[in-house]
Amino acid sequence: TLHRSFDLVVQMVSDGGYTFSLVTNGSTFPKLSSMLRSCNGFTGVTFSLDGATAAIHDALRGDGSYRRVMRAVSSCVARNIAFTFNMVLTAKNCHEIESLVTTASKLGASGVRFGELMFDPRALQGGLSLTAEERRAEEAKIRGISNTASLPVGMAPGHYSSKPFFPCGPL
Repeated sequence: TLHRSFDLVVQMVSDGGYTFSLVTNGSTFPKLSSMLRSCNGFTGVTFSLDGATAAIHDALRGDGSYRRVMRAVSSCVARNIAFTFNMVLTAKNCHEIESLVTTASKLGASGVRFGELMFDPRALQGGLSLTAEERRAEEAKIRGISNTASLPVGMAPGHYSSKPFFPCGPL
């Protein structure tokens, strides 16, 4: 959404008859939501939300970032734009998994997806990474929540699976 020709790219995709969606941190979304709502083929937006509270999300994404996501969500609600959340699992936010699903449901989200942390030096030095056993435990918790949640809850590609053919869809 920061690309200088974003409006043109979106218009070309829309004019070409393609469907599209966006993944964003929400910082520029409110000013784009009116334009996107009027585009043919726009199916919705996924917001990166790494905590159910401002304290956790802002600690991971920067001060004020939770408020920016919530402002973008408000824009979606006001314009009837479908939205989902994506949370990257870390040692600092796993305790908010269930709260995030509850928050998403209350806000009217279409779903929540949880993804694995990409390993890099910053993640390792920052104490963000989970052990393999911790990741599997969190994935099991998410599977349990997905069975009772009022909206779709699943894992992004890359999660552990003992199945011989890796599942490409929701858990």
